[in-house]
Amino acid sequence: MNSRFLSLYLLCAIGCTASFSTFASHTAWTVWESMSVDNVSGIANGEIFLDDNPILITFTGEVNGGSHLNGVSNYWLPPSTYTSGEVDNPPEYQGRIDFWGGSNNINTITFSKTVANPVMAIVSLGQISIPSSFVFDKPFVLLNQGSGLFGGSDSSLTQPAENTLYGLEGNGIIQFIGNYTEISWSNPLHEQGVGWTVGVIATPLPNPAALMLSGFALIILIRSKPFLPDLAKT
Repeated sequence: MNSRFLSLYLLCAIGCTASFSTFASHTAWTVWESMSVDNVSGIANGEIFLDDNPILITFTGEVNGGSHLNGVSNYWLPPSTYTSGEVDNPPEYQGRIDFWGGSNNINTITFSKTVANPVMAIVSLGQISIPSSFVFDKPFVLLNQGSGLFGGSDSSLTQPAENTLYGLEGNGIIQFIGNYTEISWSNPLHEQGVGWTVGVIATPLPNPAALMLSGFALIILIRSKPFLPDLAKT
């Protein structure tokens, strides 16, 4: 290839590389480590490992016997239901907290420090013919929904109010926009077996593959520097 065109090609390669995102985000989901089962005043504790600086999670409220600690099982399938443009990776074996609902008891997640734009994954809110709902003390955005381990579809969750999630075998992820140390909600409609967990989207980190491509192109371009003046010739 003519050196003039090689230099031009490399310049374009660097420009194209820069135009793609050189960052890859990651959602750190709660690793549930301990729990005390009680349908009214249960307690669960976990950690979110974010940027090597763990956030302690304390949950008080309903902790049903169907709840699972870290490493027991993965209810967050298929992964496509629990990801979106904002959430790159679903929860897996980190555990879940299980509800039956049917009361106005208040359930509360407390973060050990302020978190930005936390996300919640929910599996099996309601059944096909038995509705259930989460009524939060804060507004949220429904990011994605779909089928789950027990059924459901991409229309099984609805949001009748800015702070209310309604499900008929609903599965998906929601996000609370803003900075929070605490989130509370009730589950006033009884049905057996809705699970949830909470996570935080990490600050995007450099994408190694994209950075390597940029660096490689730049090195070759520098080595071909003597040919760059040819670009001005016609």
